[in-house]
Amino acid sequence: MCLTEFFTREVIRKKSKFFLATSCSPRWPSSEPWTWMLGIDFGSAAAVEDGQKLHNLSGSIEEGTMPSELAEVIKRLWRDSGVQAAFERAAEYQLNDSASYYLSELDRITKLDYLPTEQDMLRSRVKTTGIIEEQFSCKELHFRMFDVGGQRSERKKWIHCFEGVTCIIFCGALSA
Repeated sequence: MCLTEFFTREVIRKKSKFFLATSCSPRWPSSEPWTWMLGIDFGSAAAVEDGQKLHNLSGSIEEGTMPSELAEVIKRLWRDSGVQAAFERAAEYQLNDSASYYLSELDRITKLDYLPTEQDMLRSRVKTTGIIEEQFSCKELHFRMFDVGGQRSERKKWIHCFEGVTCIIFCGALSA
């Protein structure tokens, strides 16, 4: 199995298991950071109410589920001018680079018969902690690929992965 085949068969397959629990989780960017970090207010009083509803609902539902009431609140907030202004400045706070994609696809994603598309899976993110190793071969070469946790606290765990290494290939999102 070559590198391309590995990614299409293994990584996408594994991502699909975690997709609903991570990418469709009802978490809005942490407590509307734009209201205090960026000085941006919601565009309307209705959006302020929706922001409060979202805060209340998101803390009380099971992760990986999306009740229709919550989906409607998020859709209205996504259309709000204040939220859009904050989104335009997303580089100033931590926001997943696929947030726009998923928020724009909520109608499809929240249907009861929803199945993730290949694009949904490719844009999903499974937050990693620790080190996950995948081994595969391409022709006569044997590869060991490590997915290492990207959080600062995780980085000190990486050092033993580099013992006896002859080549390192770094992979990262082009959008980051």
